[in-house]
Amino acid sequence: MKKIKTLRSLKKYYIAAMAGLPQVRKVVFYAEPGEPLFWTLIDAPPFQRVPRFEVYNKIQKLLAQCEALLPDLRLVNSQEWAPGWKEEDVLPSGGEVIYQRQQ
Repeated sequence: MKKIKTLRSLKKYYIAAMAGLPQVRKVVFYAEPGEPLFWTLIDAPPFQRVPRFEVYNKIQKLLAQCEALLPDLRLVNSQEWAPGWKEEDVLPSGGEVIYQRQQ
């Protein structure tokens, strides 16, 4: 198993892992000092475990490949938001969209 040692390779592997899941709509990366942060936005039936666990499984495999570079992770489901909420109400501003599912 290849070890992930750089931020660039971490982003590359994270994108590849998430792009294979149909429920993943967007991944936003934030370069926090000393701690990379990924927000993963999914579209799935509200409060269903399977779509989340599929994402968690991919993340767990990715984390096993990380050496010293451990990211912070957030997973949000757009189907669980309050009526009228939009992405900008949930995701912090200033991030880099590193993956977006084609509509």
